[in-house]
Amino acid sequence: MAQDHTFTVGTEQWVVHNHCGPGGNGEGFANQNQLNNHFTQHNPEFNPPFADAGEYENAALDFMTQPQTPTLHEGLWLRWDVTIDTIRIDTATGWYGVMGENGVIRSFYIPTDPVEWFLNHIDDLIF
Repeated sequence: MAQDHTFTVGTEQWVVHNHCGPGGNGEGFANQNQLNNHFTQHNPEFNPPFADAGEYENAALDFMTQPQTPTLHEGLWLRWDVTIDTIRIDTATGWYGVMGENGVIRSFYIPTDPVEWFLNHIDDLIF
């Protein structure tokens, strides 16, 4: 049975909801290999790190689908292949995520300088 997990980031508490797994119903990473690769590469950036790839994926989904907040900025990113992704960055946590038009998570991590990264890519955004 799926379980929800609660963890704290800064002064905020997040509840991470389990879902049906990678790519299921257009949610999550496209496949297990992409999830595992992103989890291995980016999990150490989070403090504390996520317990496993499933928790990481659920946090990415929650981040990309939560309502907007004063510190959460969102834009549409026109990719080289003419697809449009949603990108989000939270200036309070530094979290950054990319979700495709189909609802599949492309990436979730903390850039070294999130605001600088966002500003450097603003030319690729559609407002």
